[in-house]
Amino acid sequence: MFTSSPTRRFAAVAATVVLGVGVSGCSGGDDEAQASDASGTSTVTVTETASNPDPNPNPDPAPQPCTLGTLHESTGLEMLDVMMYCDGAWMRAGQAATDHVRNFSWTGETWVEYVADGRSKPTGYPCYSWDRLITDGVPEALRDQLTVCT
Repeated sequence: MFTSSPTRRFAAVAATVVLGVGVSGCSGGDDEAQASDASGTSTVTVTETASNPDPNPNPDPAPQPCTLGTLHESTGLEMLDVMMYCDGAWMRAGQAATDHVRNFSWTGETWVEYVADGRSKPTGYPCYSWDRLITDGVPEALRDQLTVCT
């Protein structure tokens, strides 16, 4: 009479599983993974891909002001390629690797240049009247980047 130990039973089951997977791996050109067990049944894995619908099917037609694309819609501003500040009402943008920097305010449809009050001495950079900056509501974060006329 034959008796089996737990070690022999484990080895037999492991060999059957490994053999079954190895045989099914050599059996075809299908893209689906299959594994057979000792009883001859197969397991097939099917992967489905679901597409997510557009989370905003009715986008707001209002322009997105804090983009260089929106700034470039104004003629003559295409060379400005670096945005240094934008809060949706005020923007500071410039041309990379130059001192060409300009300031703008948003009209609700387009950016318009916020014209300087003068030029600083001795640099010749644009400068702004402190009182005008406050009256026009230029935010502190942008005022900190501007030269005040003396």
